[in-house]
Amino acid sequence: QAGLSGMDADTFDLLSMLYSAISREVRSGSSVMDLLGRLQLPMLRVALGDPGFFEQQAHPARQIINTIAEADSASDDDGVDPFFEQAMHDAVERLVTDYRGETRVLDAVNTELQTELRHQAERGEAAEKHQVDAARGRERMIVARRTTRDFLEQMLQEIPPPRSMDLLLRTAWRDALTFVMLRGGTESDAWMQHASLTRRILETVSAAGDHEDAELRELIAASMRKVGYHPSEAMGVARQLSRNQGAVRA
Repeated sequence: QAGLSGMDADTFDLLSMLYSAISREVRSGSSVMDLLGRLQLPMLRVALGDPGFFEQQAHPARQIINTIAEADSASDDDGVDPFFEQAMHDAVERLVTDYRGETRVLDAVNTELQTELRHQAERGEAAEKHQVDAARGRERMIVARRTTRDFLEQMLQEIPPPRSMDLLLRTAWRDALTFVMLRGGTESDAWMQHASLTRRILETVSAAGDHEDAELRELIAASMRKVGYHPSEAMGVARQLSRNQGAVRA
């Protein structure tokens, strides 16, 4: 500090103490620590030219240094958000290259950094919402498949189908029931209609003699297409579930 005026020496000491306090909150070896190191010279220029740097918490330079320091403590095990890390690098580079005491440069850099910080928060909220929605979706799927399984078990006991139809009902037709369950629940009109369709299917495939229900076939095919079955696959399932064994052999 040789050659510095008393006021400049005090400024240097205050900045050194500020950096020491900030550094204790940052993990050594992190990219944030490197950025803070590069900011020392621009921050010294600010502190020497503007006493408000130490007095005003909302000073743009204080906001910049605090935002960058807090990025380390706010990061998870994967590190700092890559988009925000790039924004910090850009902010530091601009201050090192362009800042020579102009307030407008500080204001511009701080505005850009705070804008990206908001974007980071929005990305985090969106990612968290996606995870929550995905978990809820998995939970809803589990509940729906259990409900349709129990419903089918009850119906199959009430009207036992031929063994060859049992597997098709428990797989393909259960997919259709699960889809309806997920869309509207057991109180919906669509569920009631498919519950009736299930009974109609069981009565048809279990009937004596040769019988094929063309209307039922079209209704089943439409339901299977909604689940995502290819039209030819949907029609194949529908043909099997809309006629009895006598019609199948004929």
